[in-house]
Amino acid sequence: MSTCNNEKLSVISVIVVDSVQVNSAASSAATAAGRNAIVMSLMVCCGFVVCWSPNSLTFFVNYVGYRIDFAGWFYHFTVALVFTNSCINPFTCCFFSC
Repeated sequence: MSTCNNEKLSVISVIVVDSVQVNSAASSAATAAGRNAIVMSLMVCCGFVVCWSPNSLTFFVNYVGYRIDFAGWFYHFTVALVFTNSCINPFTCCFFSC
């Protein structure tokens, strides 16, 4: 009678141990995926700040009262940075999602 109980106990313990290992592997994969998502989001935000700040500051300085030459090279450079942000977003998302 005790042999049957020991076999049941060993089968149950194997099932529990296997389920714990599967859950810990799934948990670590979810943690890694969450970490990758956070890093990707931070990189997209950094790209946004780097590309949009010069243009926004140019318009802010103009609004404050300082005269800005909108036909000059600096303004055109800031507009090119804004367009560059749209171009680099897909590459950033692709690179940091892997």
